[in-house]
Amino acid sequence: MTMLINSSPPLTNPSPDLARKPYEFFPERPKLYDSLLHKKRFCRVLAVSHTRTSNSCWKQSDLAVKDGIFVLPNWNVSSNDRTARELKLHDAILYLEYMVEKGYKPDLTQATNLVYALCQHDKAMVLLEVIAAKGGKPNLVCYNVVLIGLCKERRVDEALQLFRKLPSIRIYPNVASYNVLLRSLGSEGRWEEANRLLAEMDREGILPTTATYNILIDSLASHGRIRSAIDILEEMYSGVTLRATADSYNPIITHFCKSKKVPEVINYLNQMIDHQCDPNPGTYNAIAVLCEEGMVHEAFKILERLRAIKGHPVNDFYRNVISILCSMGNTYPAFQLLCDITLSGFTPDKFTYSYLIKGLCKEGMQNAAIEIVRILEANCYRPNVKNFSALVIGLCKCGRTDLALSVYEEMIEKGYMADEKTYSIIVEGLVYEEEKELAGLVLKELHLQKVISTDMMQWLALQYELSIAKVVHETDE
Repeated sequence: MTMLINSSPPLTNPSPDLARKPYEFFPERPKLYDSLLHKKRFCRVLAVSHTRTSNSCWKQSDLAVKDGIFVLPNWNVSSNDRTARELKLHDAILYLEYMVEKGYKPDLTQATNLVYALCQHDKAMVLLEVIAAKGGKPNLVCYNVVLIGLCKERRVDEALQLFRKLPSIRIYPNVASYNVLLRSLGSEGRWEEANRLLAEMDREGILPTTATYNILIDSLASHGRIRSAIDILEEMYSGVTLRATADSYNPIITHFCKSKKVPEVINYLNQMIDHQCDPNPGTYNAIAVLCEEGMVHEAFKILERLRAIKGHPVNDFYRNVISILCSMGNTYPAFQLLCDITLSGFTPDKFTYSYLIKGLCKEGMQNAAIEIVRILEANCYRPNVKNFSALVIGLCKCGRTDLALSVYEEMIEKGYMADEKTYSIIVEGLVYEEEKELAGLVLKELHLQKVISTDMMQWLALQYELSIAKVVHETDE
């Protein structure tokens, strides 16, 4: 395989920071949120300390055991509830140790997932050693998961030490093991070590995969070593077993977009299409880099050319592009492109606006998302329930349930008929803010008002472990 390093210095062309100054809206806490928090019955619920039911004492009948293989208790909880997750992980470890001591073996898939969940806690290797000491046989997949976890935390040297230790325990690395390390070494610019690892792969008879080449191309291009990245790409076509993909081209296209070299961008896009590599979301995000470099019109012309080559309808194509950009953190370029896209015949619909609203909230521009709704209303476009729901869920997920409830209240005042999804989003928003008792109470009230079905109520209660036990309504003081 082509050596990673050549004599040319890395190229750099940092993008200027783009100032984003959203307007301020809703400076005061909304009426509905305040009224919920200050009603006597809600305060009483919130005052009750959360009592955790520990899984430390298990009954053999609680979890399945078949042919000596046991099932681990679930450790997944609401994404924001870190304390509960820590406790459940601890319970899962205790249960695993308890069952292993009794001579049982864990389900391998579950054990692997638990190892992955524990990587950041420095407990993964201890867990594997416990399993191995009691006659279990952690396989290469388990150790690859640990390698991934260590590299994800930028503990590459520790990952290398574990990698070197594997043959001594009769676990032999495969191409996936090498790929994990190559990605991290490349991202840190440790080219000599990466080259030695590639040479070792060759000596061991481990053939590189398309993923191996793509990792190398991405690492080299992101460090400005574009000539070496192109050499790797060309080498892929010299054999008969590998086939380049869009992910092989995207890092090179991204590099040339950052360098404002539009002819080169077009050249490699043409090569992609000639080699029957369809553009994927990474391709569109690469092209969006041109917007950040002040070349919005050039980016649009490239997108329009890709659309014409594939013969996609205007509305379908650009709705998809905007969705991709917003979901991958490029909402600002999506807005920059929207003017040219609209002039080409694209008509934004409720879905397009919802993508933009969600994207802005996801990127921390909540007030700009609210401004979209204001602008739409000012221009005689009546936002629908889908647009409001997108705004509500976006605000909830970024920790602004107070604003979400204010938007919801305004929505009702203007005569919009909220649907079950909108209500469920509000409940989830309260969960995200770790107001689980309040979420449970709101959920029960919504069910009593017949705006959330029994099935939805039960699903939300189960998903987020919400209490929906009967509560006696008191007269507010």
